[in-house]
Amino acid sequence: MGDVFFHELSLPMTVRAATIPDCNGDFTVIINSNLNPEAKKSAIAHEMCHIKHDHFYRELAVEADEEDARLEEKGKRAKTYIKGIRIT
Repeated sequence: MGDVFFHELSLPMTVRAATIPDCNGDFTVIINSNLNPEAKKSAIAHEMCHIKHDHFYRELAVEADEEDARLEEKGKRAKTYIKGIRIT
C-alpha cells in the first residue's frame, strides 16, 4: 500500500466519502465536509477498510466489498486505521 491522502469536499449527504486509487499505488480519500466529526471518522474507517483489503484490485462484486467494509468499520481493527488522524 502506498500513501493515503485525505481531502474534504462538500458532497451530497448521500455520499459520505470516496476513494480514488492512482497508478503509483497511492490513494486519495475524499471526505464529505458536511458530515459531523464522528461521521467523518466512520467514513474514513470505512474507506481505509477498502484500502487495507485491496478492494480496488479484486474481482468481487462491489456489494461484497461494501458489506466487508461496513462490517469491519465498526470493529476494533478499523479504529487502528484512524488512530492519529485529527478530525475537525
